[in-house]
This record gives sequence, C-alpha cells and structure tokens, in this order.
Amino acid sequence: MYSCTYTEIPFNEIPDWSLVGEPEWTDSVYQDGIKNAVLLATWEGKLCLIGGNRRILSLKAARARAEEDGTLADRPWLDTLKALVYADVPLAVQSAWAIQDNEQRSDNPLHLYSVIKAAMSRHDWDEVYALSKLNKKRFEQAMEYDNLTPDLFQMVVQGRMSKTNALAAARLGARQDYLEQLAKAKGDNARITGKDISAAQQARTAAVLQTLTPTLVPTQQTVVSTNHVMFLVVDENDILDMRLRGYLKDDFHGAFEAATEGGKMLFRLQEV
Repeated sequence: MYSCTYTEIPFNEIPDWSLVGEPEWTDSVYQDGIKNAVLLATWEGKLCLIGGNRRILSLKAARARAEEDGTLADRPWLDTLKALVYADVPLAVQSAWAIQDNEQRSDNPLHLYSVIKAAMSRHDWDEVYALSKLNKKRFEQAMEYDNLTPDLFQMVVQGRMSKTNALAAARLGARQDYLEQLAKAKGDNARITGKDISAAQQARTAAVLQTLTPTLVPTQQTVVSTNHVMFLVVDENDILDMRLRGYLKDDFHGAFEAATEGGKMLFRLQEV
C-alpha cells in the first residue's frame, strides 16, 4: 500500500529526533555497524522515525567512541544510517506501526509511552489503538511513566535508569523523593540501580510501620471519605510478613482491587 525505498543517510544528516531508550548495542555497532535498517516514514515533507531508537543511539555512541580512540577512518559503517523509508504514511498509521514494531522487536516501554503520548496530544489515540491492537496490559504498563516525577523521568530518557527500575520507581508514589535525593548525592551521571529501588521501597515500608497501632482492623469495601489516606495490602494469613511483601496504594479503590486480585486483606493506615 505504501511504497518503500532503501537508503543510507549520512551521519551528519540524521534528523534531530527525540530518541528514547539506551544504546544497548554500542559494542556491536562499533565493530560491525547496524545490521538491521531502521524504519522511517515521510508525511507532509517530514521524515519521521518509526522504529530504531536504540539502534540510532548505539550508532551515535559507537561513533563517539571511534572519534575518541582515533579509529573512525577505519570504520566506514559508522558514517551512515541504513534505513527503509515508507512514503506518505499518515501519522496515526505511523504510530500504529511504531507500536507494532516495539511489541515485536524492541520491547522499549519508554518508546511505547512516547508514541502513546504523542498520539494523545494529536487526539487520534483511539484510531492508533485500534490499528495497533495494543494489549491493554501493555498500555497500562507504559502509562505508568506518567507517575514518575519530572526529574526521574528525565533520568530514564538519559539512560540512567533501566526500564525495570523505572517502572518500580513509578510505583513508589511520594517516596520518589528518596530516589531524587539519592541521585543528587551520587552525581550528575550516576545510575539508579535495583539496590536503590529496594532501599526506597524499604524506607517507605518502614515509614508506614511506624504508624501502625497494635491491632489492625480490615477495611470494608466502602468508599473512604478522606483527603490524605494511604493503604497497605498485606497477606491475609501472615501479617508479620508485610515488611517484605506489603506495598502501599495511594487510592482506596486501587488498593482494594489489588487486595482482591492477590488474595490479600486490606488495612487502612494514616498518612505517612
């Protein structure tokens, strides 16, 4: 339906796309170049990126390495970007293709999130969703990036936090400030690690445990009328194990749903 051509774009002519993800294949591209062409499309005279975020990031990182060690002249494969270019593809179709490419090849939730947000800003997300046939669970997982603070989100964009750690951080709620302080203490280019996430989770649980009374009373499935309440979901048969397996929810209905799905009991706590 859409015509396609193969081309090689000179490195210095690569558009300034907003790339997301990490340069995961720098070593491979440094040695042999990009093996699979990136996917591009044109629309109203503009060249758009559909698939290949991390390949381009890897190409840039590999070229920077070659420039630093003086081997760029010996690595001609770093001078161009291999691309398949589809002509005159509407933006909604491009977004659907980007989602499908992400699902089949990339597994880059940050790219998925950026595609979804762009479609929402254009007000054609319903069309994109129908075309892409995106799984509801994957959509909800990608949209968890909305829960990150701006500083932590920027760290993900910069490649300073993995996708797994980013999603875990998004579930920390107000305790993301712990990670922000930790990041500042570690320095401008430091990464947030799994140990950092665990420390934040433990700090949050510790803060909750300090507010507990000796007796915990299960909350009934009713609407709680309050502005500042947090909830802890714990195993029904082992309350003592909540230090390891409990987690907080900022909203009652979300907490009750989590309790129901996990076979747990729901307890009401004071604000922490």
